[in-house]
Amino acid sequence: ETLKQRLTSGDSVDKIINLTLGYGVVVMTDERGNVIFGHDGSGGQSAIADPTLKTGMAYVTGRLKSISVKGDRENFQYRAAYYRCLERHIRNKRKSKT
Repeated sequence: ETLKQRLTSGDSVDKIINLTLGYGVVVMTDERGNVIFGHDGSGGQSAIADPTLKTGMAYVTGRLKSISVKGDRENFQYRAAYYRCLERHIRNKRKSKT
């Protein structure tokens, strides 16, 4: 249960999306139900760490977006593609060992 709590501190107002955010790490679950750590950044940027798969991913753009990461379809598409590629790599690695 402790891992499901936000590990953030401080408050700052994101002027782009007009939300009050904290600084720190958010603990959440991914689409597969695994615990991941990360934080949505200013203007649509985000980063996650996946301790189950021992990997991480950052989504950074060259521009600030005026939508929150939760509503950012592009961010979710990149994250989904990242996991598809990673899972394909893991499957191929397992096949080569047999």
